[in-house]
Amino acid sequence: MKPLIGLIDCGAGNIFSVENALRGIDCDVIVATNPEMLVGIDKLILPGVGAFPDGMEKLNSLGFSNYLGEYVNSGKHLLGICLGMQLLLSIGKEGQTTKGLDFISGSVEPLRPTNNYRVPHIGWNNIYSKEIKKLSLFDGIEQGSSFYFVHSYHVVPSEDVQVVYINYCDQNIVAAYQKDNLHGVQFHPEKSQKVGIRLLRNFVELEA
Repeated sequence: MKPLIGLIDCGAGNIFSVENALRGIDCDVIVATNPEMLVGIDKLILPGVGAFPDGMEKLNSLGFSNYLGEYVNSGKHLLGICLGMQLLLSIGKEGQTTKGLDFISGSVEPLRPTNNYRVPHIGWNNIYSKEIKKLSLFDGIEQGSSFYFVHSYHVVPSEDVQVVYINYCDQNIVAAYQKDNLHGVQFHPEKSQKVGIRLLRNFVELEA
């Protein structure tokens, strides 16, 4: 039986690219516009692009915030992609301070441009981490692999989570994290060619 993956659609992301990538690795996918559509899923993905306040407003108004809290407490795996990764933290500092889902303590901060780096960060960048072998999503993915990024903000966890970094704006930026059944990636795996598909396959194949 194919795994059933839930994909939250809040109208804030290129949802169809993620859906197509998942179907390409032999999954059944439910694209959900309300929590009632997610009955019976094996795993859940929260994608997104755009502003943190808008993302939280949509999750709250559509009833996904409460659902996500119950889902995470059940022990099932959740993957946040781009804005979805950021929304799992305590607060976002985009235009105004906005309360996030608070599954991971920390904040979402603006990238600061330098003479050598522009914001937003758009393009390919290489990951690195001493902990990469501890993150389930990166099984079979080499240190230095390149993923595709589009973002102006980055997560700053304030608790002990396993992380993978990139270097940008002359600092270490969290490209991915893992805490128990919570997984987040700042990059877009659906746009990252073979290595991105491998990461999605790793998520699909995670044991409960």
